[in-house]
Amino acid sequence: GHSITSGAPEDLYCQAGKGQAKTLVCTPTECTSNYPSGVGVRHTCVGQTFGNTCTADCLDDYTVDGDDSTFTCSATGEFDGVNPTCFADCPEFADPGDAYSVEGSSVHHGATRSIYCSVGNEPSLSSPAEPEVITCENGEWSPPSIVCDWIDCGEYPSLSDAYTITGTGTVHNSTRQI
Repeated sequence: GHSITSGAPEDLYCQAGKGQAKTLVCTPTECTSNYPSGVGVRHTCVGQTFGNTCTADCLDDYTVDGDDSTFTCSATGEFDGVNPTCFADCPEFADPGDAYSVEGSSVHHGATRSIYCSVGNEPSLSSPAEPEVITCENGEWSPPSIVCDWIDCGEYPSLSDAYTITGTGTVHNSTRQI
């Protein structure tokens, strides 16, 4: 864990009731191998010497799985420790459009979004039940499969001939003027 920086190995003697002054100077060995590594990993280990510890965690835009890791500089000049596992965060979730309502805000690995059909819409027959929950997994959102269709109100009831009706459409937010 130490190396000689000046002098040479020497024997010290006691002479006339006094110990000799030593000329040998040793300094702790710097660790230069087995640095913490992995996708998204950062560390504080550069320049650490025998017996010192350093920390490995995740870069910004990554999420650590578990806790940060502590590494120790060993007598052999290598770091001892377990690399952290870092997962990429996701980009902001894209707005799926007016037919959908989305809940959730985090973009970290493991974050979720709950997707519902907005007012005036309903899931198509082939869609999963509401809400559909999607997850950020190592930098990518799981693909949503919910499809929301406008609710069809059907034809408007007929009124007496005294009224003139204009306008088209039978789905949510369609309007007719009387």
